[in-house]
Amino acid sequence: MTGLAVVTGRRSITVRSEAVAQLLNEIATDVDPLRPIFRRIKDGTKIPGFGSSYYVDGDPRARFLMGMYEGMFGGEKTFRNLKKAIAAIRTIATWKPDFVFANAYGYLRLGLDARRSLFPLGRSVGWIAHAIEQFEGGEVMRATESYIGPLPE
Repeated sequence: MTGLAVVTGRRSITVRSEAVAQLLNEIATDVDPLRPIFRRIKDGTKIPGFGSSYYVDGDPRARFLMGMYEGMFGGEKTFRNLKKAIAAIRTIATWKPDFVFANAYGYLRLGLDARRSLFPLGRSVGWIAHAIEQFEGGEVMRATESYIGPLPE
């Protein structure tokens, strides 16, 4: 339960997904799907769901999911508009969609919200796998890292 609580914390991927969901809704509903992108660039606002700090060449999870969506929704106008917006971002800032973006698109298409998406499910499966691994190994693995930052007030 603690792990799932962390997934929904205010700095978590779930909360960041809400900003991506707003962008996706704007792209889908605007007459010009590029307008929400250009507005953010003009305002100096970060484009949520792009420019992963972990994957310099693009997030492979996002690449996989977007490829799956292409096969599922590629013929639809809203998906073509989304691809136009992604292409514009890549041209202007060389950023590629990250997992948060691809995950948000998927859960929105399924009529779900961020708390019922692939991310908490995948994270839960990972935690269960670690618990099984520790149990079978007969040894509890503990992180060796220690937090050295300022303590909360």
